[in-house]
This record gives sequence, C-alpha cells and structure tokens, in this order.
Amino acid sequence: MGDRELLLLLLRRQIFGNIMPCLLLCPACSERMDLQLKVDDLTVEAGAECQLRYEQTMEVDDKSFRVSFRLPTGGDVERALHAAPDAEGAAKELALSCIESVTRSGNDPASAVEVGPEAWPDSLLQEVSARMEKLDPQGEVRLQLACPACGHDFDQSLDAGGYLVQELAARQRAKYQEVHQLALAYHWSEAEILRMGPRKRRLYLELLNADHE
Repeated sequence: MGDRELLLLLLRRQIFGNIMPCLLLCPACSERMDLQLKVDDLTVEAGAECQLRYEQTMEVDDKSFRVSFRLPTGGDVERALHAAPDAEGAAKELALSCIESVTRSGNDPASAVEVGPEAWPDSLLQEVSARMEKLDPQGEVRLQLACPACGHDFDQSLDAGGYLVQELAARQRAKYQEVHQLALAYHWSEAEILRMGPRKRRLYLELLNADHE
C-alpha cells in the first residue's frame, strides 16, 4: 500500500507540481480551513527493507502469540471493502486476510500450538494492525491539524489517489469549458480548438474576457 501511495504522490507532483491546495471543514466548528500541502512533506522515508512475510511475537491479554503475517496490498483493501458492510468490518477483514498463522506459546516451547481465528482475542487483530502500520508508514498518510478558529486538534487521512482523480476530472471539465466558449465565439470545430494547444486557447479566452468586460 505504501508503494502505491508514494507512486500516486510522485505522479501528482509530476503532473500538477509540488503544492497541493486543500479545503477542509473543522469537525468541531465547521470553519473552512485552506491548506497548502507539499508532496515533499507527505512522503515518508522508507524503513527496513520490505519482506514478503513477517514473524513477530506479540503479548496480548497476558498470553504470548507468534504471528506470521504479510503487509496488505491494494487488492487486499478492495476485497475487504467489498466483503464487509462498514469500515470497522473491512478493517477486521483486511487484518484476517493478511495473517497467515498464529501460534500460542506457553512456558514450555514444546507446548506451542497453532490456533485458528475463532481463538484469537480481538486485541490481537488490533496489535497486528498497529505492527502493519509501523512497517508500512507510507500506507496511510494522516495529517495532524489544528483549527485556527476554535483551536480544535484533529487528524485527517489523505487519499492520494482520490485527490489526483479529482484534479484530473477538474482539468478535463476546464478543457471542455474552454472548447465550449471558443466554439460559441468563433464557431470553430472541437478538433480545430484542441489542435491549438492550451497556451493559444488561453490567449483567445483572455481576449474574449477582455471584450466582455
């Protein structure tokens, strides 16, 4: 997931530049918050080399578990969202899909036994999720924010893919608007207008706006 988020951020920087303007509403007072984010500030330095799977010991509810798991991929997230009715269920489904085995350890190593999901405490899934987040810090970028109006502190998740899609859609709508205005004014065809290139189209639009004013 972290790889995908990083690539989306870098792609966004290549297309639109480093600055990412954002508009948020404070969850406490609904005040508008205008932000100027930077792609460079949102990229997280990679930690240890990624592995296909991890085996870690976790102490949960006074019991020791040896957990073998892998980090989630974009496909895992999509399947979890389709399999669960809400975000909490999807998070649980995602953790379950990435856990390969759980072994409960005792005082005697010979007494270790593999246990199925029905025997896992809920806090074990929470611990596994926390370990995944730490191992893949770019997987979910969260902004720590403070409202300038009321001082409320809150955090907000940033969806790099959703942000980029909105910007691309806005650019497409703007291009259609340019074609629409120039076709109305000069009666050129769509193909003729698009062959001009963005700089020439903007020059004609500026002339039209000046005449209108």
